[in-house]
Amino acid sequence: MRTRIFLFAIVFISPFLLASTLAGDQLVLIQKGQATDFMPLTEIQMRPHFSGSGYILASVSRKAADLIRQKGFHVEVIDDNPWSEPYFFARPPKKGQSFRIPPSFNVIARVPDGIILKGSSEDINELFNAGLQVVPIEDKILPIIEREAPQFRGLSPDLYNAGRSTADQVSDSTLTEYLNRLVDFQTRYSCTDSIEAAGQWIHDLFTDLGFTEVYFDSFPFHASGYTCDVQRSVVAVKAGSLNPEKVVICGGHYDSWVLDYEPCDPETLCPGADDNASGTVVALEAARIFVEQDMDVTMMFIAFGAEEQGLWGSSHFAEEAYNQGMDIKVMVNMDMVAYLGDDIWDIKVRSPEASRPFAAVMEEFGRSSTDLLPYYSEGTGPDDLPFARRGYNTVFTEEGDWPSPNWHRCTDTIENLSIPYLTDVAEMVVSSLYYYSNIPMVPIG
Repeated sequence: MRTRIFLFAIVFISPFLLASTLAGDQLVLIQKGQATDFMPLTEIQMRPHFSGSGYILASVSRKAADLIRQKGFHVEVIDDNPWSEPYFFARPPKKGQSFRIPPSFNVIARVPDGIILKGSSEDINELFNAGLQVVPIEDKILPIIEREAPQFRGLSPDLYNAGRSTADQVSDSTLTEYLNRLVDFQTRYSCTDSIEAAGQWIHDLFTDLGFTEVYFDSFPFHASGYTCDVQRSVVAVKAGSLNPEKVVICGGHYDSWVLDYEPCDPETLCPGADDNASGTVVALEAARIFVEQDMDVTMMFIAFGAEEQGLWGSSHFAEEAYNQGMDIKVMVNMDMVAYLGDDIWDIKVRSPEASRPFAAVMEEFGRSSTDLLPYYSEGTGPDDLPFARRGYNTVFTEEGDWPSPNWHRCTDTIENLSIPYLTDVAEMVVSSLYYYSNIPMVPIG
């Protein structure tokens, strides 16, 4: 298999540093090929808010829009009255799947990986109820990123063997124990006492495992229909011995949500065994294994909060990390990794094209050292998206039979999951984390 090794540079030019939207700005969609094509725009005063494969969503003046066109880019004005209401990026669970847009939202642009909507945040639950994956678009400035073509030449035999040996420590009984404990909270719905208790349990578990740096990453939370104004993620840190300034992150969201309010009341019953106790326990099991390991780089294990309402916890952490200049080598995210709908143990491994070498490492470990059948899909998952948008490498993994028929239902219980399948996923992730954390700079073999 031939892919490419990454080298990236983030260019964040001073003209972007504007405190508020300039008078007369328009919201525009700028398109032209791949992300590397957008580097000439760093000389133009603009406010990039969101980006994807071959496009940027930005606030620009009419003069700046003309300058962008002169550089050969296609510029489509999609809103002459920007930010009068919030914007959202939405996509269906599966590519090509049909879906209905609630009438309270307007489609203002269609992009290769989804749609851009405008509407009230009060109605965001209508998007979730329509079965869409939704990310709020904030009036904040994101960098324009240049990435050179990466190349992957295969795994280093020594690191492969060491990673596989580390994965032998994965315990199906420990995964089951953690899974049962999270489901036993009955609900992990945002703003409930139970989500607070679940977060405290994760915090205490990290401490009991031996982490000396464990903390809550609290963030403002103002989602419609919820009674609290703060939620929190839980973070455990293991400092690296050789390059502690470099960071590898392993995470998954620990909150849960159900759509079938009858007979379920999400504030009292919202088990979320697959979504996403499964991804959380893989991160917890990795933390248990690596807390005693002497790793080259710093490793962070994060249980993100409030993912279901629009990636609140991961967005807050990624923004703070970027603003602080955190050197994140790769962020690994697991979300729904324990449902097996048939006898085929397929598993999705997804990354942006620029992060493809990291995905290739995970694919190879899954294929050669477990019973999994990994397949690659370009793009991002949920909680890794805020990291990818800021130029960090990301890898996302998800069950091959997603979405489970129990997705966002009160039938999302442990009885509907496969512990052997989950165990293999954990082994694939742990092997990959070992490799990511010990490669000198890039996975070249």
